[in-house]
Amino acid sequence: MAGAGCGDASDGQAAPSTVASEAPATEPPTTTVPPPTTTSTTTLAPATSAAPTTSTKPLPPAPILPYRNATTLAEVLAAAEFALADPMTAPDDFTVWAQLQQQAYRDLVAHPDWQGAARRAMPEPFRDAFELNLEAGTHLRRLTSPQPGLPDWTIVAPPPLAQLR
Repeated sequence: MAGAGCGDASDGQAAPSTVASEAPATEPPTTTVPPPTTTSTTTLAPATSAAPTTSTKPLPPAPILPYRNATTLAEVLAAAEFALADPMTAPDDFTVWAQLQQQAYRDLVAHPDWQGAARRAMPEPFRDAFELNLEAGTHLRRLTSPQPGLPDWTIVAPPPLAQLR
């Protein structure tokens, strides 16, 4: 499964800022389906006299949370398919869309009653991929079920870099 989508604040999902509406570059578009509209908000920070602090460590990515309802999942998944098919999607945005799409398919497998809404919301150019991804996710779920906890492991520091070379 490849891909992603975005949600709104009510479902804990963060939305990438742009959505494209083109079919994959490998095929000429046969159907033009506009993507869902998105809105963006800009919030200005209050002025301060303190110097900004900088960090050499990047912030960890926000977790991709399960979807809370079929409607949001369907909208996000449709938007994700457009973004993932667009060669102009920025690499960082592509990664977020891909993670959101993967979560959507996991949630569709976990909530079969949501599949109809997602299927109806899926734009025509992506319906075959939708069915294949859903089928693959269903087969993967049959192989094993999610575990309630983490394995009993210990994380140890790696050897010094010079020793690894």
